[in-house]
Amino acid sequence: MRPIMPAMPFLATVAGVLPVSQFLSMEPVMEDKKPSVSPNALRVEQLAQVLSAAAQRRVQVEHIQADIEAGAPTNADGTLSVLDYTAWQLQEMHRGQ
Repeated sequence: MRPIMPAMPFLATVAGVLPVSQFLSMEPVMEDKKPSVSPNALRVEQLAQVLSAAAQRRVQVEHIQADIEAGAPTNADGTLSVLDYTAWQLQEMHRGQ
């Protein structure tokens, strides 16, 4: 039967190898985060992704573009607000009623 060895020597060995490993980046992990996106200033492609995730079905970029041409509100830089776009869609749905 093999004697039980304390874990500390193993941890010390791993800790000694990590700083010199050529395969591990020494950059902070937090740097891997994607830049944050404002829900009040989304590009058409980003809005399509957000709406697709929320609806659990694909929302086409072309449909959003058609809505913009039909009068959907946009910001001065051409981006869209999720809230304003959704409110506009609801208003359009109930316009004929």
